[in-house]
Amino acid sequence: AMFNRASSRPSNLFMRLRSEAGEQAVFKDDKGRFTSDINKTHTLKLRVDTAYHISLECPPHMRVKTISIHGTPVEMDEAPARTSLQSDGAKLIIVGTWHTTCFESSLQSCREKIEFIFVVEVDGLRGPNSDERHLLKTKLICKFYSLEDATYHNKGFSLGAIKMRCLMGGVSRISSITFADIDHTEILKVEADSSELSSSELSSLSSSFREITLAGETIASSTDDSMSLNGEKKNLTVKTKKDFER
Repeated sequence: AMFNRASSRPSNLFMRLRSEAGEQAVFKDDKGRFTSDINKTHTLKLRVDTAYHISLECPPHMRVKTISIHGTPVEMDEAPARTSLQSDGAKLIIVGTWHTTCFESSLQSCREKIEFIFVVEVDGLRGPNSDERHLLKTKLICKFYSLEDATYHNKGFSLGAIKMRCLMGGVSRISSITFADIDHTEILKVEADSSELSSSELSSLSSSFREITLAGETIASSTDDSMSLNGEKKNLTVKTKKDFER
């Protein structure tokens, strides 16, 4: 039976961004020059005409079903959600791909306010439509750079993750946003068997993170054009760029 647990149950949603080519997203502190809802200081720096792999981490009782960015649905990986064992407990990992082809390079001293909308399900917590679905939305301050820009885009901090604190209830909302650089973001480790991973999912994981190792042996990295597995069941560890030199 459906029931309503604590009316403002806090849950944290983490979002990581990395280009298909392996370039880390960047953010900078604009010291309040621009504001966008609750995000009042940081600017997310992205490239135009680029495919970004998005990974979303949420507690097991909460599942992201769909994402829309600036009115465009994000292509979600059809593979089932994976589990990551982190210091604050298990997390579900959902992966998608966002294309920035509809954006142009931002003018100097200008920012774009980009709306992110998440449809999530929360176990046992009734939403506005009498089911477990809840709508979470916020705006992030973004600046877009050309593919050729090798100077200004990289000024700032390599993004580790964006933490969104969510208050889940009858009217759910994102109450705060925190940016963390890659050196202060916990390594993402996904538990799975190699036999469970399709080649497309392995490629997606490799593009989202820095390196994949099976039992200590590197089998794929973000620069690989193709990957293969021997089918033997082993624990899978996915490491972000934190463990490697930038």
